[in-house]
Amino acid sequence: MVVDIKLTHPDVNGGDAVELQGVKVTYAWGNLVQGKPIIGIGDIAEKGQNGFENPIININGVWDIDDQTNLNTPADGLICQKLLVDFSTLRSTTPMTLSIHAGENQTELGGRPSGGYSSGANTLSTTISVTIKEFKIMFGTGIKEGQRWDYSITLVETY
Repeated sequence: MVVDIKLTHPDVNGGDAVELQGVKVTYAWGNLVQGKPIIGIGDIAEKGQNGFENPIININGVWDIDDQTNLNTPADGLICQKLLVDFSTLRSTTPMTLSIHAGENQTELGGRPSGGYSSGANTLSTTISVTIKEFKIMFGTGIKEGQRWDYSITLVETY
């Protein structure tokens, strides 16, 4: 199975896509349910959906720190601390774009339709507009563990 995951913004990495390596992706959707159950009176919410939260995308990955020769010089468009900071500190009205293609047919994880989400009328886009909510970098202190840096990025879908 081939997975291609890239994060792009015109003001980061010269506008070239940044590849996310060794990745596991979680896409989460949450509806806003109107009304709360009241103990002793009702056991479930009595009213229906009242909208939804922006979808959350969690990406966990790994990079080999030996691919990067300098703290401020990313290795051939691969994710690194500098690029994570660059993406996270953007102050732009242009959204970051996440593209995820998987499988032999390179099927995309879809994003918000151009007209917004609507019941029964969703034609998902092939990229997802996102902003970074947070990121974490984790690594051990041993020789082998220090060579491999794990990272976690929490993205929120925007428009």
